[in-house]
This record gives sequence, C-alpha cells and structure tokens, in this order.
Amino acid sequence: MELDKFKRFIVVGCSFTNYYWPTWADILKKQMPDAEYFNFGRCGAGNLFISSRLIEAATKLTFNKDDLVMVMWTTICREDRYFHGNWCLPGNIYTQNTYSKEFVSKFADPEGYLLRDLSLIKLSVEAMKSYDSTTVFLNCQPFDVQQDRDHNKQLKDGVKDILNTYKSLKDDIQTSMYELEMNMQWENGHVYYDPNHGKFPDYHPSPIRYFNYLNKLNLFDLNSSTYNYAMKATDDLLKTKTKQDIENLFNNEPNINHSSVRTLCF
Repeated sequence: MELDKFKRFIVVGCSFTNYYWPTWADILKKQMPDAEYFNFGRCGAGNLFISSRLIEAATKLTFNKDDLVMVMWTTICREDRYFHGNWCLPGNIYTQNTYSKEFVSKFADPEGYLLRDLSLIKLSVEAMKSYDSTTVFLNCQPFDVQQDRDHNKQLKDGVKDILNTYKSLKDDIQTSMYELEMNMQWENGHVYYDPNHGKFPDYHPSPIRYFNYLNKLNLFDLNSSTYNYAMKATDDLLKTKTKQDIENLFNNEPNINHSSVRTLCF
C-alpha cells in the first residue's frame, strides 16, 4: 500500500491505539509525515465506543479517497456508556472499579458481549464499504478469546453459534496482534511506578512490538527510519521508572497529535 498518497490518516481504537507511549497508529504516522492525523483511540474503550466513534467520524469528516482509515477492535467484555457530555470507558468489566460488583454479577455476560460486539462490528464493516476511503480493520485479539477471568477453554454452544454467524468477518479483519506478534500471550513488557497502582506491570506492547505487528501484516512497506523510531522509543521507554517519566518523555512528541476525546458532532 502506498502511504504517501493519503492526505488524512484517521484511526479509532482503545489504549492499543492511543496510549502513554507510541502505538501502531503513531508509528505508521511516521511513514505519512504530510498526512493530517486524527487519533480517536481512547484508553478503556470497548467496541461500542469504537464503532460509534468510527461512524461519527465518517459522518463529520466525510471520508473520501484521500483518507486512510484504520480501526483496531478490542476485547469484548467492556461496558461503554455516554452521558453528561462524555464517554465513561472503564475497560474490562471484570477488573474495573466503576460499575458495582452487583452490576457485574447481574449483567456481565461474555456471550452477550460477543453478540453485541460482533453485530456492531459487522454493521461498521458494511457501512465503511459505502465510503471511498481505504479502510483497514485490525484486531487486538481473536473474538473467541474472551478475557482472563471468564474464559472457557471449551466454548459454549451459544458462543460457537455467534462466531459461526459472523464468520465472514475473518475476511474483513486482519489477523490479531495477539496471534501475529504476541504468540497468544500478553506480556508485562514494562514495569514502572504508578501513584494509583504502585509498582505496575504494564501489558501494553512496546513501540517495537507494534512495529513488528505492522510489518508482519504485509500491508505496508515500512522504512528503516520508522524502524529506528520504534526502537528508540522502546529503548527510551524502558529507561523510565515512573508513569510521570513516561508522560514527560512522550507528551511533547512531534507529529503525534491526538484529537479531542469529546463528541465530533455539532
């Protein structure tokens, strides 16, 4: 894919798309220095937010042939909610502290989340076919891998039926990072001090891991400059000892211009 032909680069996802250090999106932007960059990723976001933000952006920005649009879908067990002018995005329903234990016990259901998310993703994929933009759908991990605290080795019949109903999505979504780069295991690649968590083992991939994933997709001709950027960012990251160190290191990074998290619509 020739990246220099695009005038805008628009991405949507969770913390794997927009985080404290460069993600796959920021790394790919290095290959597109002249393209206007819109990063609508958000930490804790689920697929409801991602699909909503994608269609909102498509409508407001009027996607066209000069746009490269990329979406990384996330894990299914998340509860997104928009109220009072902002999105509430607490992340994994089984590890967050926004919804009560009573709510989780009564309403959290991986099978229900899978049914909800795959229908939203299918609608989003089909909707994007009506635009002239070049659209690439990525995935954080396979949809049949649910999450650590509620993952059954033997999938329930209901889950199998849902996956079978939406099996055509495999033709529209690239192989997940979990499979292609992480060898089916998220690793604690960097440990640092976080004032809210103490010593914090962070499972988010390093910049070089994101580079490797992009490279293995065989969609882009990544150059040595982009590789060197990912390597340096990783080396610098691993030297940090606190969350504040990380924020200080990357907050003023040139060419990384993350857009507002508020609604795009008038």
